[in-house]
Amino acid sequence: MAAPITGGRHRVFVDLRRYVVYVIWHNSGTIAFME
Repeated sequence: MAAPITGGRHRVFVDLRRYVVYVIWHNSGTIAFME
């Protein structure tokens, strides 16, 4: 998946931040569910 040079770095940063937020939310939900 090739990204254009213009704004490509910003796009990757946004995707990484969204992924990190999703992982944290998923882990928090799992912990709350198990408790």
